[in-house]
Amino acid sequence: MNSIRLRLLKWLIGPILLINLAGGALTYMLAWLPAQQAFDQSLSDAAAALGARLGGDGGQLRIDL
Repeated sequence: MNSIRLRLLKWLIGPILLINLAGGALTYMLAWLPAQQAFDQSLSDAAAALGARLGGDGGQLRIDL
């Protein structure tokens, strides 16, 4: 004979797992997108700063560090 607890567990385990997986995916995306944008902006700023220091001298590139 099945207890009420066991029947409820069997009935609710699927939706609980689905909600947890969806929440985890949403949390990951909400954290990943701003972090990626910040990293891309930082990389772009570093490339622009390095590009401002590039110069040419006799057909060769020079970097003034």
